[in-house]
Amino acid sequence: EDSDDPNLWSALSFGAAAVLEFVSIVTWTDDIPSPLIAHVNMASMHIYFLSGALALKGKGLSFSFCRISPLRLCRDESSTAIARVLMELGGVLFLMGCTVDVVMSWLYDPEVSNMSAVSLAWGNLVSALLWLIDSICYLISECISYRLYRRSVGLFVRWVRSRAELPRVIVQRDEDAAAGKLHV
Repeated sequence: EDSDDPNLWSALSFGAAAVLEFVSIVTWTDDIPSPLIAHVNMASMHIYFLSGALALKGKGLSFSFCRISPLRLCRDESSTAIARVLMELGGVLFLMGCTVDVVMSWLYDPEVSNMSAVSLAWGNLVSALLWLIDSICYLISECISYRLYRRSVGLFVRWVRSRAELPRVIVQRDEDAAAGKLHV
């Protein structure tokens, strides 16, 4: 049933978190730090974390990148394995980025912490780097998958063309036999 699909709930929760984060950024003022805005931002980060956890659940994370030897990754036919490893690594980095964002949302709350701006900036840098590496892993994985798809489609098209030529040969043989040109 579609309502039990973790990917659907992951996408919906990601969208809800994005809306909440947008609202908190649009209403943020530097003059008056509002506890309500901080709490809305905090809720947004927690929903992003939920989205990341649901996304990993939907992918059935198997941590196969921990069991693949470097020699196996160097073989040509293991492009699928490389794409899968990058997808799983991207998923783990996504969840790590969400975790850092959740921690940072708590540290930004002046009622919880009085961290310096430099410390908060370092936390934001770590978060941004995790998200960047995550997106690069996903992008490379998709490029590999697309290349494999194009290769398999090309093989299928050549196979179909080779099968399509067979009836023309049979038709030509039948026409030659009817015209008396074929000697059996």
